[in-house]
Amino acid sequence: MKHKGTTKETQTKNKGNTKKMQSTKETKNLQLPILPKWTFWLLGIVSFFLYAGTLKYGYVLDDIAVIENNLFVQKGIGGIPEILSTFYWEGYTSANAGLFRPISLVMFAIEHALSPSSPTLHHFVNILFYALSSMLLLRILLRWMPTINPWFFFFVTFIFAVHPIHTEVVANIKSRDEIMAFFFFLVCCHFLYRNMIRTTWDAIFGGCFFFLALLSKEGALVFLPILLLLELRSTVELKKRLISFAPLLALTVIWFVWHQWVVGQSTRVPYTYHDNALLATSSISEQKATAFGIFLQYELKAFFPYLMSYDYSFPYFPIVGWSSPVAWLGLLSVLGGIAGIVYFFKKNFLLSFGWSLLIFPLLITGNILFTIGTTMADRFLYVSVLGAAILLVIAVGRIRKTSANHGYAPGKVAVFLAPLIVVFCYMTVQRNAAWKSNDTLFSTDYLTTPESARVQYNYATLLQRASNDDPTRSTYRQAMDVYSTALTLDSGSVESSINLGRMYLVGKSYSEAKNVFEKGLRSSKTNPDLWGGKGESEFYLNDKKAAATSLDKAIQFGNTLPGVFILRGTIAFETNQFISAATIFKTGLNYHPENGNLLLNLGNVYGATKNFEKALETFQKLREVEPNNAQAVYYLGMIYKELGQEAKSQEMMNLYAQMTSQR
Repeated sequence: MKHKGTTKETQTKNKGNTKKMQSTKETKNLQLPILPKWTFWLLGIVSFFLYAGTLKYGYVLDDIAVIENNLFVQKGIGGIPEILSTFYWEGYTSANAGLFRPISLVMFAIEHALSPSSPTLHHFVNILFYALSSMLLLRILLRWMPTINPWFFFFVTFIFAVHPIHTEVVANIKSRDEIMAFFFFLVCCHFLYRNMIRTTWDAIFGGCFFFLALLSKEGALVFLPILLLLELRSTVELKKRLISFAPLLALTVIWFVWHQWVVGQSTRVPYTYHDNALLATSSISEQKATAFGIFLQYELKAFFPYLMSYDYSFPYFPIVGWSSPVAWLGLLSVLGGIAGIVYFFKKNFLLSFGWSLLIFPLLITGNILFTIGTTMADRFLYVSVLGAAILLVIAVGRIRKTSANHGYAPGKVAVFLAPLIVVFCYMTVQRNAAWKSNDTLFSTDYLTTPESARVQYNYATLLQRASNDDPTRSTYRQAMDVYSTALTLDSGSVESSINLGRMYLVGKSYSEAKNVFEKGLRSSKTNPDLWGGKGESEFYLNDKKAAATSLDKAIQFGNTLPGVFILRGTIAFETNQFISAATIFKTGLNYHPENGNLLLNLGNVYGATKNFEKALETFQKLREVEPNNAQAVYYLGMIYKELGQEAKSQEMMNLYAQMTSQR
């Protein structure tokens, strides 16, 4: 006899089994394809060979500061202890900008030890780690979201690999910090997400590589909220997730303490509007309005880099207020992106994740949360491009009526994306060519971003060097015109004032030179080079009293150029202030002990004051320094005569006659 309850249990069980069988059958039908191995190798090969042309390029921009002229890097392996205990720029300058990024410098030091003064090896390592990052990125994306069709992530990673904006990182050796921060973050994710249940060793190794990412660049902190999003999506209970993250968080604290200790050992140099144009704003309101306007351009360039340049400094971006629609569009794009991250977190995590990768890095580098040391830089889009690629491929899938999950048609999407990929590859190769040298970069971006005073200045230095300081050359006049444009854009450009003023001096246009130096001193009242240039202009304009005052100021503020001491000492000599003249010339010789002009002038002072023994000693030193200096020989003859050594005097005079007759 069957009980009714038993019958119901059996029916319920049968229903459950039927549903389970249907679910299993459905899962089997919707099984996702596995990416063939060639896709990973294709990514690596394309990423490498796209930048292979840069292997023959030299040092450009900050490469010179962090490698070629960096005292610690030039020591090779022996310089590593100093790299690990000093701020980022200390091997090149005493200006502490509050940065501590030892990983790239350590790598440069090792590479220098292996191949001294060879940019090829540095470029090779950049390209290698970029290619490895592309391959590793695909694997990590597949692990993060295993339910998504793998071909979706292949297209995403391929767009990331060929995106032209990455030229500003890969082709520029200095930007190794960007590459390594992202690479170590990916390795960190490899350990954190390689198993369904995170082991203790996975957590430790993940934390160690995140620590290396932070040592590569402080901006790696932005990966923390991205990891948090991934963790919140996890099915593992919150307590276990937090425990597994303990090593990573602990090492982040250790990094922070180390960072603060290193950068705190010397006074930080404050940023100015020359570093970040936002500091030229009159209020915080203007600053943020302008920053949101720039943020909008960041987002647009992440999808398509319609313009690329090494510099967007003052006054490339006009200062705007909240009356500008650009500021509001930028603000709405930020708020809309954050709203999208929250709204789609459970409904469509892929969309949420794409927006987070696009927006989170730019909240820091885009001057939104706080002001950094740069107005804008294309290299800051290095990670954000990944978010843009995800959103772009999602959009293409929707257009082609496919989805990132089931029913995804890789063939259809590939056809749609192919033209964009071809265009990106072409743009990358073209942009690579600009990074061949400073000359090619300056001349290329002068046409791209002429509104930047720094771009104008750098291009002017290129023209000035090409003119070989010959006022008769067309490039000389062109350089002066470009310096003038730089000063029109930014009257506070001290470097432009100094160089333009010097060019006027070379061309003997002393009144124009004086005018330029005086304008420069309005914004930099203690600049020793401006005071020196002003004093030289006044000297040749025969305003010796004003020249003496200006040259004294130059020396007071730290100008140690030999010409400053020569001119100031000459003024003292001409006014019979012989003791003062001797003191000035000797001070100059403390800095330049083998300068012929200083020795000649000091010897003349001793001769004028009848201190013939000192004069003899000075002219003999001059002859040791410059054996072919005919004046030294002549004055020696004169001194020997005053000392009554007629034979020596005649010998020197005969030698002088011989030297001058051969000219």
